[in-house]
Amino acid sequence: MDNISEYIVYGYSGRSIATTYTNDLSEICDKTNKGWKYEVVDDSFWLRAPEVWLVNIADPQKAIYYGNTTINFAYYCFLQKLIRVNSFVEYIESVIKSKSIYYKNFSFVVSTGAVQEADIRIIGSDLRVNNLKNDLFQRFFTSKQFTIAYDEAKSIIPINNHEKLCVYEPFERLSANLVNYYNRLGKAFHVVGCKKVYSSVIINRIREQLVDYDIIVFVPTSCFGYMSSFISEEKIDDISYIEMHSNKNLRRYMHYDRKDFSNKRVLIIDKCYSGKTLLRVKKLIEDAGGIAITMGLFPNNRYVASSLDYVVVLNRIYDMSSEAVSDDWLVRKYIEILSS
Repeated sequence: MDNISEYIVYGYSGRSIATTYTNDLSEICDKTNKGWKYEVVDDSFWLRAPEVWLVNIADPQKAIYYGNTTINFAYYCFLQKLIRVNSFVEYIESVIKSKSIYYKNFSFVVSTGAVQEADIRIIGSDLRVNNLKNDLFQRFFTSKQFTIAYDEAKSIIPINNHEKLCVYEPFERLSANLVNYYNRLGKAFHVVGCKKVYSSVIINRIREQLVDYDIIVFVPTSCFGYMSSFISEEKIDDISYIEMHSNKNLRRYMHYDRKDFSNKRVLIIDKCYSGKTLLRVKKLIEDAGGIAITMGLFPNNRYVASSLDYVVVLNRIYDMSSEAVSDDWLVRKYIEILSS
């Protein structure tokens, strides 16, 4: 049995993760069979334990995961209350104990860190952590606590507006130009292990909120789940891709569809935990003579949001130069968007 707590370190993104370095092939095989991911680094392998998010109030796709945004908010508030009174670990342990045979020799840790404001995550010793996510929600959903939390959430977010956050845009309905573009992109990135570059779940009305730009830069591979929300047929010739990582164990640097950034307004889009990757790409653009504009998708905390030019929360873009960011900024934005 792996005691996952023995592998905990504070990672590059500002929160705890479970990792280890090894040259032992038996250990590599054992852990990868349990769902650990690996990267080849220098003269060894870097392994990282599986983890799952339980709830999120910044990402629109995750905000509707449990059916609607009101339930999502109720669950978020419920779990945050458990965390505040130091009962969250005990709550998880009680769910595991109720299925003790299934969870035999399984261990978990709650991911913690300053960046953890928009979502709550747990790390598991193996892939059963995915089932634990479902079991935790089912315990909440079938309890008296759900009724109380849901009633409170409805009083704050009276209208279930989850339909307006995302719309469905199947690949088959795209124009021939866009189909050809995504097919070309897919073939290129398939070489480096990316299986999907288009998402049919589109963030509603996000394109019309974009600031003016000459070139848009996406950061693979995290962008592939969301970039179709920002790409329009008129702008496909103005897109570039730069892969960089703030994690020292992920040393890939890759550029696709290179552009001349000199004297151009370059909008850089990436999902952000720490914001470090966005800032690294910003420096690269500026060194090439470009005017870099950072836009972080679904920031996990107010500090990251404050360090960027623009951020996307749910389906709204915020100019951070005009935002007064307080400790409950993300919660207030969630309520503001879904109550309007």
